[in-house]
Amino acid sequence: MCLRRSENVVLEGTLVWAPAARMLLDELARRTYREASIVDVEVARGVATEQAVARWWAGRCDPANELGGRWVPLAVIERAYPDRADRHSVCAANARALFDSPIVSELPVARLTVVDTTGPSPVTETHERRSGVLQPQSSPPRPPGACL
Repeated sequence: MCLRRSENVVLEGTLVWAPAARMLLDELARRTYREASIVDVEVARGVATEQAVARWWAGRCDPANELGGRWVPLAVIERAYPDRADRHSVCAANARALFDSPIVSELPVARLTVVDTTGPSPVTETHERRSGVLQPQSSPPRPPGACL
């Protein structure tokens, strides 16, 4: 109903399965949306596993929550990290492929924000296209006295 009205919407998902995101974008394009923002938040495999288990237990231990926590099988998380040495999930590659896809490139405004928490400190990058043209990234401000 919201899409039929062309209302602003937030579509939450993991981007583990790339075709699902493309199908959603096709629907948005048919509804003449003019802007899309893709957000990729990367956590290490161990953190993803810990968070999934914690969500499940928290829901099961909450007496007000009759259905319990949301269960995510650990095999699903394992499939999202195909290279055991890699900290990044397939979701990162799928988010970038989606941002680079023709349907997103045709939008007047498209953004990809990547929040990478897998290193010693979180890093956020934002990429933007306007009418298909990748915009230059502005450098983050350097703290006073920082070396070049």
